[in-house]
Amino acid sequence: MKFLESIKLALSSLRVNKMRSALTLLGIIIGVASVIAMVSMGEGADQMVKSEISGLGANLVWVQPDFRTKDVQQGRFKPLTVADADLIRAAVPELSAVSPMINRSVTFGYRNRHEDGSMEGVAASYVDLRNLNVSEGRFLAEADVKAARRVVVLGSDLAEKLFGTQPGVGQQVKLGSAPFLVIGVMARAKESFGGNTSANMVAYIAVTRMAQMTGRDSVSAIFAQARDAELVPRAMARMESVLRRKYGNEYKYWISSQEDQQQFFGTITKVFTAILAGIGSISLVVGGIGVMNIMLVSVTERTREIGIRKALGGRRSDILSQFLVEAVVLCLMGGIIGIILGALGAKLISAFAPWKGVVSSSSIFLAFAFSTGIGLIFGVYPAYKAAKLDPIEALRYE
Repeated sequence: MKFLESIKLALSSLRVNKMRSALTLLGIIIGVASVIAMVSMGEGADQMVKSEISGLGANLVWVQPDFRTKDVQQGRFKPLTVADADLIRAAVPELSAVSPMINRSVTFGYRNRHEDGSMEGVAASYVDLRNLNVSEGRFLAEADVKAARRVVVLGSDLAEKLFGTQPGVGQQVKLGSAPFLVIGVMARAKESFGGNTSANMVAYIAVTRMAQMTGRDSVSAIFAQARDAELVPRAMARMESVLRRKYGNEYKYWISSQEDQQQFFGTITKVFTAILAGIGSISLVVGGIGVMNIMLVSVTERTREIGIRKALGGRRSDILSQFLVEAVVLCLMGGIIGIILGALGAKLISAFAPWKGVVSSSSIFLAFAFSTGIGLIFGVYPAYKAAKLDPIEALRYE
């Protein structure tokens, strides 16, 4: 029997029992749509994380206390200092810029308004290191840092809450009880993973002024920028060598880069996507069981037809291929409809989720291949059962 003839017979058989075929299709449609929607959300999360990390800055490297060690967790370690940043700047030629960063929570005051936020003591190069943009005024200059001036650059949300629609540059605000002159307002930062917009509630002051305010020169982290992407591994190795020479056995620091973070979070999102795909695949397997059930019922109902075809010279392979093609056609139809509904479902979920789903060609291929495989796997037994029927017994069947 020709393949096209088998497809025509399969479609004809499905049209005879429209309601039963539709209900069987529903199981496959739900399974394929679930796989497409869930995988697309997983891939969307992966792309968003990569975009967020890339947006931290070009060729970015940073060092901070290694909180994976017990000594750091229990506070038994020597913190990084502003002097460490100067040492790294002088000893690592692969770096084009270095900035220490001290982070503290603070209450901002302007007239009768008060807002809780975060202030970061940084160097002038920090704005370029972190790919930050200023919408009003300017960022900190080297002269501001050297002189430890009382100047501040406010995040967009912080400026809006303090000044409303009034210009922020030139105003005086209080950081705690200390007055500072506003010299700039940052451009609004896009939402980060999970919808956290706290970056817009940050104020930047000179790291030297921050050290004076806190009475300590310990820093939260040291950020640096390699001159070229290829120099990042060498820069990281030299930074570690410099700090190990200084701290010896008391070295409790972790040096990381954008690539490290992308690999780390990429692994997490891949596992997340695989779990989502697995959950959707369960629906496909259930749909496949439904296909097998319907095909077994079909074999029973068409026993006499199978006997007549065998008596007229139909080969076992013809019967086998006919029922197998019916199962595959049923799953392929469900797969196509499921792909369309899954793509629409991903768009619908994206409207409420903090990231957008990405319907990739790989997810479509995966769902399509899975639905075809389901048809083959769960169609084999009913087709085999039909093919091995004895023609005489089949003709006697009522």
